[in-house]
Amino acid sequence: MVCCSIWLYTIIAIVAALIYFHKKKAAKKLEDYRQKHRAKFDSLDDAEIRDFDPASVLTGDDFEELKKRLNNRIVDDFLDDSDNNPYGTPNFYVNEVADYICQKFDYKNVINVLSQFQHYKTVIGDVDLHFVHMKGDPSKSVPILLLCGFPSSIWEFHKSLPMLVKAGYTVVCPSMPAHGFTAPPRKPGVSPAVIACTYHKLMVRLGYSKYVIHGGDWGSLIGHIQTFLFPEHVAGFQLTLNIASMFSWRTALTVLIGAWFPSLVYVNKRQHNNFHPLSKYQSKQFRAMAYFHIQAVIPDTYGYGMLDSPVGLIGWHGATYAMVTGKRDTALGDTNIRSGIMRSGLDKFGIDNVASQVFIFWCMKTAQASMRIYYEFYEHDSGTFGAIAHPDVPTAVTNFANEMIHLTEFITKGTFNNLKMFTFHEDGGHFAHIDETEAAVGDIVKFMEVLGY
Repeated sequence: MVCCSIWLYTIIAIVAALIYFHKKKAAKKLEDYRQKHRAKFDSLDDAEIRDFDPASVLTGDDFEELKKRLNNRIVDDFLDDSDNNPYGTPNFYVNEVADYICQKFDYKNVINVLSQFQHYKTVIGDVDLHFVHMKGDPSKSVPILLLCGFPSSIWEFHKSLPMLVKAGYTVVCPSMPAHGFTAPPRKPGVSPAVIACTYHKLMVRLGYSKYVIHGGDWGSLIGHIQTFLFPEHVAGFQLTLNIASMFSWRTALTVLIGAWFPSLVYVNKRQHNNFHPLSKYQSKQFRAMAYFHIQAVIPDTYGYGMLDSPVGLIGWHGATYAMVTGKRDTALGDTNIRSGIMRSGLDKFGIDNVASQVFIFWCMKTAQASMRIYYEFYEHDSGTFGAIAHPDVPTAVTNFANEMIHLTEFITKGTFNNLKMFTFHEDGGHFAHIDETEAAVGDIVKFMEVLGY
């Protein structure tokens, strides 16, 4: 019996030692990651800030070329029921957007809307960064850093920006590299962590030592890394895509209890359906992330078609707006769920918003380069990202009903220990600043008030 006890204690001691040294090694890896990227912030470069006019790149000539190519488009119509295409973007969507651009779209409205903002450019590292800088009430000294993702641009916030400024807040809104009016980097290696350092350097260059980050899509992930790298400068972090780590005991416990007693762990059906049944969840994630895998491995291979063809741009980039905005159920009366999601998304997001984003990408010739961020993430950041946590920085998570990911507050606290706000909205999707602007802006204002700004 004594011998068994000795063996048991020995095994426990070995396991405890392995856990300790693993955590110590992981902590050192994280700190090395932090110091490596903070050192990039210290590098010297040109500090000049230049005025920028969107009308200089959104030209009538580009619009005429866009219409010419769309009028001569070739769209597959071999399926008997092509509207309910199970293989990808239905051709009704491509044709509706293409016809709208050719017959009804007013490209000058995009210029007029964007011209109400103050646009600038500045070189930071290898990035000629475009950003909007709108000043609010001087008494509200802490600005909001507003971050977009893929495939988006400054257009995503064209309704939110005036509302935030009217509420008194100063807003800085950069265009991600190869998105909007920021040109693609000329060298490889501009990963989300490098972009996070770029955004931080922008804020310091503008004179802000403290700021609050709000982001969706890649903006959530970049903001997450930026908060980890520069916690002394980030006064608060708010995200609309909940990127809390799912690889934790919190997730395992939630799924186990939720399978038998869902009401104990899930506050609504969306959270429950995100995990159960697990086989369906795994299949859904595998299919939904197909684009992610392609862009993380061979972005340029697919990119040529989008760079040269506006039909390819609508079919790949443009369809994303509808797919991640549309309702995730079959209550729309469509026999094919993809068609239902696309139709509801096109209606909710608005065909003019789709056309505006497509027009900006077409004029800037960045569709191909915009996908490279996925490759850069997997190449440089993915091995460290899952271990990042924010024990001190105040955080808020805003959940919209048709967002791609729904995690519980319990799981979320495993990554964001200082969670100040966790809200859920019965409508809205991945691009909530387009389809649920008032709710998105309202939660930003609430979080700023929670922070005391």
